[in-house]
Amino acid sequence: MLFDTYPTRRQVLVYLKSGTTLEGILWQKKGAYLVLKEARAKLKGTGIVSVGEAMVYREQVDFIQVLGVGGAEV
Repeated sequence: MLFDTYPTRRQVLVYLKSGTTLEGILWQKKGAYLVLKEARAKLKGTGIVSVGEAMVYREQVDFIQVLGVGGAEV
């Protein structure tokens, strides 16, 4: 599966098919979901909203960008 190769515990940007972007630490992959910690949502027209922990349905993900080169400090 596509997301099985993505590293966990890394800072990522998750671009959703809806146009929303989530930024956070890709903590784990749980079934059909990705779990982000310390997540922030970048919503169209409203700015950035802190959401804490988020579960994202993999089918809604357009693509993922891994930020930085090291692991996340958690």
